[in-house]
Amino acid sequence: MANWTANLDMKGFRFTPTVRYLGKRYADVENEYSVKSHVVVDLTLSRRFKLAERRAITLVASVTNLLDEDYISIISAGDTSIGRDAPTYYPGAPRTFFASLQFDF
Repeated sequence: MANWTANLDMKGFRFTPTVRYLGKRYADVENEYSVKSHVVVDLTLSRRFKLAERRAITLVASVTNLLDEDYISIISAGDTSIGRDAPTYYPGAPRTFFASLQFDF
């Protein structure tokens, strides 16, 4: 597993791209059934507005799974799971947008 994040400050805005990599994983104890590796890209844009000496508002807009990749996020299997049907596979989240507002006082 690897995670790469960068912050780019430009003209009062902060751009934060994140690249997440999860390598090939096995779904059973015999390592016969695997899930391929995947890469997920996220992007965050934020802007901080200073109101007073110690007061500010920060607006944040984010997109997770920017490229809308289909992938297996979690594999739930017991320590003795054998065979393709033993584990439970959970899909990763689709492209998701969200926004937040933060107050500093």
